[in-house]
Amino acid sequence: MNLSYLLGNYKDAGYYFLGTMVQVCFSFLVQPVYSSYLSAEDFGILGFFDSLKGLLLPIFIFGMPQVFLMKYYNNSAQENRVIFKNMIFFYFFGSLVLSAIVFPACYSYFDLTAVGIPFLPYIVFMLLSIIFDNIKMMILLHYRIEKKSSKYFLFSVVFTAFNFALGLLFVAEFEWGILGRFAAPLVTNLLMLPICLIAIKQWTAGQIDYQIILRLFKYAIPLVLSGVAFVILPNMDRIFLETENDLNELGLYSLAITITNMFNLGISSLQNAFEPDIFKAANSREGGAILRIFGYTFIPSIIGMGIFIIFSSEIIGYLTSQRYLGAVKYANLLIVGVLIMSIFYFFDKTILALQNRRASLFNNLAGAALGLLVYYFFISRYHFLGAALAKIFIGVFMSIFSGLIVYLQLSHR
Repeated sequence: MNLSYLLGNYKDAGYYFLGTMVQVCFSFLVQPVYSSYLSAEDFGILGFFDSLKGLLLPIFIFGMPQVFLMKYYNNSAQENRVIFKNMIFFYFFGSLVLSAIVFPACYSYFDLTAVGIPFLPYIVFMLLSIIFDNIKMMILLHYRIEKKSSKYFLFSVVFTAFNFALGLLFVAEFEWGILGRFAAPLVTNLLMLPICLIAIKQWTAGQIDYQIILRLFKYAIPLVLSGVAFVILPNMDRIFLETENDLNELGLYSLAITITNMFNLGISSLQNAFEPDIFKAANSREGGAILRIFGYTFIPSIIGMGIFIIFSSEIIGYLTSQRYLGAVKYANLLIVGVLIMSIFYFFDKTILALQNRRASLFNNLAGAALGLLVYYFFISRYHFLGAALAKIFIGVFMSIFSGLIVYLQLSHR
């Protein structure tokens, strides 16, 4: 890879990172306000539904972004427009069907397991958020594929500005508490929906073809199973921790996740910049190019992690208005887990880019099975600290395991 390529991708990463930094800056400004108006129990409820949402997202999106990426470079521009139109139609129709199934299923889970968190109205906010967030995800995916990083940046900034402005209005000014915190992103999505629909119309062509939809459905099934297994690792911890019946401590743990996710946004912005190039390099099986992309992504990330750990007490003290310093002990462990799990995600994305859906499915099923066992073992013995330690343990094992799969795939050309 030459210098102009690297600078070009870092330029794209710069736009992604600037969009991320705007979000982080808004978070730094708004999080202290949220911490002043919301209790630790409120953050526990937010964290629980964030985890539940994370577990359901891959079922709703049904592997469509991955399918589109895997097919994109082998199709003409017109073929991609037709596929994108059918993919969007399939997503909208599938979301309505799934919502009708998930709502009673979640109600049964809450009732049978005696979850100590109210079911309504939070489940409604969560389901609507999933549907609209996936629309936003597909818009941003298209901007990344086409290397339109400036549009990606503008869309992200406008969305972030609306979200945080409404959050302050609902939580601080109207004093709606946790309901205001849930409502802000939903109202933001509704305000941005016309822009999304206009963009989608520009990127689509042709007619709805049920044969194309059926092919997308069949092709995506392994990706959906893989995606469900994939999201167990970052989200199942708070589902387990709810059974500890300590909503206050769950709030501190969830706050630590929220804060370390700001760091994760930086890693994601770098990975997003290089994602199309991973698929290109994998398509031509250039192992050296993939290794260089790995270095470009994670060397800055390791430096950022070190800075966070050194100043974690000061950072969390500011972000929580000095109210929730108990989150520091979790954040210092969770940020290590975030970095290591990002390495696993990088390798898993590379496996998909190598067009090996079965290997990706096996990789994620193995990770999910290990994750459930490790979470159960660590949480039952070490409780909330155990959950943070489990993320590190799982991340190390799965990074090695998935990296080995990538190596074997590239060795057998």
